[in-house]
Amino acid sequence: MGPMGGPRPGPMPGPQNTAYPGGPGGAPGGLPHTTFNKFLQPISECDESINDIIDQISVDRWPVPQGHRPLRATGAALAVAVTLLEQCFPNTGARIMAFVGGACTYGPGAVVGEELKTPIRSWHTIKEDNAIYMKKATKFYDSLATRAVKNGHAVDVYSCALDQTGLLEMKNCFNSTGGNVVMGDSFNSSLFKQTYQRAFDKDANGQLKMGFNATMEVQMHRSHRSVDSQSDSLVFR
Repeated sequence: MGPMGGPRPGPMPGPQNTAYPGGPGGAPGGLPHTTFNKFLQPISECDESINDIIDQISVDRWPVPQGHRPLRATGAALAVAVTLLEQCFPNTGARIMAFVGGACTYGPGAVVGEELKTPIRSWHTIKEDNAIYMKKATKFYDSLATRAVKNGHAVDVYSCALDQTGLLEMKNCFNSTGGNVVMGDSFNSSLFKQTYQRAFDKDANGQLKMGFNATMEVQMHRSHRSVDSQSDSLVFR
């Protein structure tokens, strides 16, 4: 997949009459739409723009009221990413990388309220079925995971914070899609940096060590009984 870049209209470089199997045109062999080029580009075309955008990122200057959490729309951001890939590159190997620095507090997928006096769900509140945000948030992230799986897209979540960020609700986003999940205290930690760099390791041929849309065929012996993949007894990934 091409990384997220700044708006850059215009056709993709190279021949425009090339057929792309399972490409953004929808059916196999369809022609890719050019409208997605405003949002998705090959790294060779947008690396400078991406670096400029990253260099310009600063802390949100909007003041956070005392006793409140910062507003984070993590769920909405993931939904936008899933939708972009879903529409532009259906049935094509791609991955989404989410960098989460705190719990989602606003919009779809919120796992806790804005006020600090309301703590995030704990083991006891889950056991007592009193985690008011959990069911709705889990259902939302599960729906995103289902859409990503359908199109062969992986979702990575890099969670670096001192408090919980809602990984429990988001677990199917990385579990079901074959994505990576990393927990750390800070994005400045060596744990995050080294793990993130490994995601871009290449093989002897210079290709990224990634695989998408794999199919597993399991042949069972007649003395063994197959178990539904959704059960707690056996899970095939």
